[in-house]
Amino acid sequence: MSKSKFWLFFLFLAVYVGMYALIANYAHPSSDDYAHFVSFKDHGFWGAQIQMWSSWSSRFTVFFIINLGYLLGVMGHYSLHVYTWIIFSIFSIYFLISTITPETSKSIKLLLTLLFQSLWFSTAVGLNETLYWYSGAPYYYTVAFIIFEIAFIIKIMSDTRANFYFILCALSIFLNSGISELSAAYQLPMLLAAVIICMISGADKKQALKYIFILLCVAMLGFIVQLLNPGNNARASVVIGEGAKNISTFIKSTFFFGPLNALTFFLNSLIYVVLLFYPTIVSNVKQPGFIRELPFNFRLWHIFMFQFLTSLGFSAIGGYTGGGLPPRAVGTVIWIMLIQWILFFAFCYRNDNYFRFIGQSFIYRYRFLVLVMCLIFSGNFIMVLEDYKIAPAYSSYMATRNEYIIEQKKLGNLDIVYPVFENMPSLLSLEYRGNIVDSFILNFYKINSFRSVPKEIMPIALKGDIDINEELSELHSLAEKGNVLAQVNLAQIYGTSYEKVKTVEKNDAESVKWLTMAAKQGHRHSKRRLTGVLGLGLGTPDGKPDIIGAAKWYLLSMM
Repeated sequence: MSKSKFWLFFLFLAVYVGMYALIANYAHPSSDDYAHFVSFKDHGFWGAQIQMWSSWSSRFTVFFIINLGYLLGVMGHYSLHVYTWIIFSIFSIYFLISTITPETSKSIKLLLTLLFQSLWFSTAVGLNETLYWYSGAPYYYTVAFIIFEIAFIIKIMSDTRANFYFILCALSIFLNSGISELSAAYQLPMLLAAVIICMISGADKKQALKYIFILLCVAMLGFIVQLLNPGNNARASVVIGEGAKNISTFIKSTFFFGPLNALTFFLNSLIYVVLLFYPTIVSNVKQPGFIRELPFNFRLWHIFMFQFLTSLGFSAIGGYTGGGLPPRAVGTVIWIMLIQWILFFAFCYRNDNYFRFIGQSFIYRYRFLVLVMCLIFSGNFIMVLEDYKIAPAYSSYMATRNEYIIEQKKLGNLDIVYPVFENMPSLLSLEYRGNIVDSFILNFYKINSFRSVPKEIMPIALKGDIDINEELSELHSLAEKGNVLAQVNLAQIYGTSYEKVKTVEKNDAESVKWLTMAAKQGHRHSKRRLTGVLGLGLGTPDGKPDIIGAAKWYLLSMM
């Protein structure tokens, strides 16, 4: 690459990453942010962590990070957490690249770092829950910790200071185990991959396997601590319910969502565009000292099989929910699989015919242009551009809404109704779920109730203690006319997996009807909800899982 092309590509990647970062200036707190902050205000820095650990879940690392942010005033400067996590992620990627290519110039390392960060943004689903939502962003830290752990393992098997990096790796694994119930187990496939590389390499197998075995034990210990934590079990019984303990639900989730997650990964064009750079990667990556000669080369089907099994394993870990992994977890899974994909091709796959095939192909000459076009036309980047159009209005709406709540509270009104923002951003917020009763902010503002409703029924809602049937009638009328917000409202009112609204009887078939209508109009959350309810047989005519329907909406929700 010429110097001018290098700097042009560097500038593009910097702007690309910057577009994801700068829009965070319009983000606002939501959902669990309020619950965590109330705990922080009521119990203090350490007390909040103890309270949340014992009653919410076992995510001790998350609670420390979240409460540290509150201590530093993140609720008043919400975008700062996005910049902090992006910087942390960039540093982890740069460290891994420096470990693999120590002799490469700093400018090339930084270019590769921005490239991998861009790949993360463009391939990961659920960015609204991993980047712009403070309470969900620890999933972002999970990936960064795993990247550090990969670099540490490479150093353990090739560096003379193995003990030092072993301690750092064990500490990282322990801290990562405290990020979420899933992250505690996310590290296991990564460590398994390290075992595979160790076994097929010329490393000192006895020494390397001893270290990796201990690290596996640390990861398993963290996973067990997560499962046995009283707060985690208490939360699971509320959020998931007794039915999720059924082994059939676990198996169903594993073997249904596992292949779908793998399909989501393999259908992403960027993973194949990366392979256009395979000759460059292999020729520039300095093999660590432990890889002197590969006695056994991976074949393509080995890599595809390992990726599939990884996806299956992650879905098994999340299988207790019965509805598959949440979008933020799927995004994390896909990014981890991409890291494995690149590392396996860099270290474990050697094929001279493939070298020649790529190098002589027509598309190889335009690989940078193909990569740029794929990044620009990725679904996430298109959503970022769309969000920029409505971000100022959304930010103004949130600020005005919060001021209105405070004003009404001063006037003695503790039952507040406010019109919902009808064009909610895709990435800047947790996409509007149509809650007819929003309980997230009650304790934060010390009010009795807060309801976000379509503006058309505001006159009815403002009457106060009204007959719910009058409001339902108006919602039905709006929904039948194609109002997406009304359709989602009705789906939640009737769905058994949602909070009961006054005297309305639950009816999953009715809920599925309105979810389907909203999903057909492009409502992404409805697509995701349909995946879960149809996969579990809720609202289906015969009460049995509709696997084809669930798969259809799952794939559509990922696009």
